[in-house]
Amino acid sequence: MERITLHQLSAVAQVAPPSLHIVHELNEKAWRSRLSDRHLTRKLSQEAYELSANNQPPYASGIAESLVNLSFLAFLEDHYGEALAKAVEAQTILENSYDRTWLSRVYNVLGTTFSHLGERSKAIDYLYKQINLSQSLNDKENEASGYNNLAIANLNIDADKALTYYHQALSLLRELGNRKSEAVTIHNIAECLINKGMNSEAKPYAQHALKIARELELKHIEISALGLLGKVFVAEKEPGKALTYLETALAAASSYHPKQESIILKCLGDFYLEQNQAPAALGALEKALNLCEASSHKARIYACHESLAKAYEKIASYKQALTHYQKFHQIKEAAFREENEQKVRSLEVLHRTEVAKREAELQKQKNTELQRYVAKLESLNEQVKQLSLRDPLTGVYNRRYLLEHGVKLFSQAQRYNRPLSSIILDVDHFKRVNDSFGHGVGDSVLKELAKLLSHSLRNADILARYGGEEFVILMPETKLENAYLACERLRKTVETHPWQNIHPELRITISIGLAADISLPDYNALIELADSKLYEAKRNGRNRICS
Repeated sequence: MERITLHQLSAVAQVAPPSLHIVHELNEKAWRSRLSDRHLTRKLSQEAYELSANNQPPYASGIAESLVNLSFLAFLEDHYGEALAKAVEAQTILENSYDRTWLSRVYNVLGTTFSHLGERSKAIDYLYKQINLSQSLNDKENEASGYNNLAIANLNIDADKALTYYHQALSLLRELGNRKSEAVTIHNIAECLINKGMNSEAKPYAQHALKIARELELKHIEISALGLLGKVFVAEKEPGKALTYLETALAAASSYHPKQESIILKCLGDFYLEQNQAPAALGALEKALNLCEASSHKARIYACHESLAKAYEKIASYKQALTHYQKFHQIKEAAFREENEQKVRSLEVLHRTEVAKREAELQKQKNTELQRYVAKLESLNEQVKQLSLRDPLTGVYNRRYLLEHGVKLFSQAQRYNRPLSSIILDVDHFKRVNDSFGHGVGDSVLKELAKLLSHSLRNADILARYGGEEFVILMPETKLENAYLACERLRKTVETHPWQNIHPELRITISIGLAADISLPDYNALIELADSKLYEAKRNGRNRICS
């Protein structure tokens, strides 16, 4: 399975294409099967991962969901480093998506994994995140799972708090009518009470768990509940009842799974030890040891050696007792050493993953900053470009812009035989305005004139300051007669404008030259023709139009 890096996923789209909706179905089915069929969960999750990873671009949400499922499987198989690496990668994607349900699930995996690694504070932090997120989603099933895992995280530290969390989970599960999970939680409450020495309080919970397990055919819960009831009756000094429950549990376990069988055989061996029936104890414990060794489960192996040492000691077989005590200590030390090494390896994996996550976030931040910088630069470039094309005094286009676009418009008009009118206008007696009232008033006149012209033209028309007091207007798709009417409106607008607002003695008129002959050789010729018409208007008395 090819891995996709965190950096590759930093900018991946989160919306599933129609062809990838099956990814969500596969991952959801995989999640629902994670406790009952690990093989199916792995198969579905890997299929969903491949579909998501091979999409272009890779489908991040599908990858994240698959990683959540695979991280949970790694946790179940005690591969805590792998579980953390996959879960943190999924977390990185999901915290940047809109999928809150899968985010709460990855918090669950992280919380339970940290709990098993002894990182209680991290475990509790993630499990509270899971619960809070589940509450916001009204996902009571996942909320109950969070409380159940919080209880487990507190079992060895604060049993009373653990019981409180178990009861919160139980309340939610009963509200949902989830009897399977209810049986598991009731069983856990019974076990917690037994470990506290509260055997009489534990009994009804164990009996209720057994009842539901038998109704729903939950074999592993049935076997474990029978074992718990055996322990209760041992504590209550009722060995007959205890033996009945333990033998019933063993009969069920022997046809179910070697793990459960080894656990019950160990309980039965310890029961016989307490009843001073060493030979029977040895028989049960030897069978338990053989099963544990076949599964290579060190914790159960050294527990069997410890009980066997006690059993041989009771029958005065001290050499064999010593051998089992030595194996007990050797294997226990090896188990603790391996556990610590695994914890270190897992936390090293977590550290590397978090470093990669921070690097991805830093890269994303750099990319965001770079994008902002590029956008700002583009904006500045656009501003510079506009400044280079605009007249600084009036804000209308300048001569450079006019010439560039005039050539294009004239070429298009000739090619498609479309009308184009060119207008050049001049402020009458502008030199007299500057001489009489000052250049400040003259500048104000030009700015006000540019504003009047801009407001009177269409969006398609181009207005530019041609030089000094001259302005040029290009009117695409406009015949000479229509352009003339527009010029007359402009002339009247300027003539009747209250120029006295600039200076009490000020009166402004304009002369206009108009040309629309696209048979001329080029745009410059059209401008020259309009310019000649402007001078004709001035010679004929100004404040008029010539075409």
